[in-house]
Amino acid sequence: QTTPFPTPVSSSPVTGTTSPSRGEQQTPAPTLGPTRNPTRAPTLSTSPPTADQSEAVIRALLQSNGVPVKTDSSPQGRAFQHMVADSFFIDNDRRMLQRYSLLVLWFGTNGPTGWIDDHRGSWATSSDHCGWNRVTCNSDSLVQKLQLCCGSVSSSIPTEVGMLDSMKLIDFHRSTLLTGFIPSEIGRMSALTWLDLNDLTGLTPSTIPEEILVASVEWLGLAGSQIRGSVPARISRLSSVTDVYIFDNDLTGGDLNELCDTLEMGIIDCDDGIECDCCKQGLRPTVHGFDVGEDCNADSPPPTKSPTPNPTSTPTEGFSQEITIRELLERNGVSVRTDSSPQGQAFGFMVTDEFLVDNEQRMVQRYALLVLWFATNGPSSWT
Repeated sequence: QTTPFPTPVSSSPVTGTTSPSRGEQQTPAPTLGPTRNPTRAPTLSTSPPTADQSEAVIRALLQSNGVPVKTDSSPQGRAFQHMVADSFFIDNDRRMLQRYSLLVLWFGTNGPTGWIDDHRGSWATSSDHCGWNRVTCNSDSLVQKLQLCCGSVSSSIPTEVGMLDSMKLIDFHRSTLLTGFIPSEIGRMSALTWLDLNDLTGLTPSTIPEEILVASVEWLGLAGSQIRGSVPARISRLSSVTDVYIFDNDLTGGDLNELCDTLEMGIIDCDDGIECDCCKQGLRPTVHGFDVGEDCNADSPPPTKSPTPNPTSTPTEGFSQEITIRELLERNGVSVRTDSSPQGQAFGFMVTDEFLVDNEQRMVQRYALLVLWFATNGPSSWT
């Protein structure tokens, strides 16, 4: 059963990055992933290297950043081999490490067979990974957003995801086929502001890794994701957080009182021994998200529809509008597209649209009219 919650991005030729999976880390191993300034590998030239040069340079880059190189059939080995044979050349160490990380994610979550069509797109091709479906980069061509929600991927999230250290938004919500654990390496994303891990019902029951609670997080979703134990005290010290969704888990306590000064929206289980004064005043759904209402232990029914963040606000540097519209469409059975189809053009228009409607049915109707417009070649074919 789906849990209700709101959801809404120096130089050297190379291509790859590997590291041991969670299960392989039985003995001490080199630290995974790059630091903020990756250690440089030997530079060849600014022209694309030969296959032999590619392998040597990629291997050197990974090893110089503490990443064990694999050449077997593991996700890490397949990512390394793909990059060696890849014709897309990047003269930038950090971008190459991020490309490797995305490839390990692809192979580690059973791409392409384990991915839905809308997300698969151009992944693991020789094109720039900034153009791969559901990947958004910033002006420096570093990965900023990764949105792979709604059953799009299977298997476990590899620890190499932590190499995407420029990430500001990560969204795996409702990826019910994901297994294993929430990787603590997410904590290396020091600029992360939006973390949506809601409804990962296939995960192995475990506690919340404290490492993922980075200081910059503003929106945190961990609802219905097999969380057990007590809520880490570190959550209360997240001074930037405004939205928290921690419910439908198996929690046994925790103190969230310090959140009350910044919390604006959220759903938090009140019957799990969690201390939270503002929660016990009752965060109840309203048309704008959540507001203080009845006692949350009262005999009032739970929300039957995912609460939508206030459309007039733009938290998280504009991510809110895109995620709100995406979630609204998906809730209404609409397959969201981001390509050049009429549906993709309509979605893209609404994401950048200054006219916002604080009514779900009207927003869906606006989308339908926009699809009609683009599908019938407006304005060129309209009188």
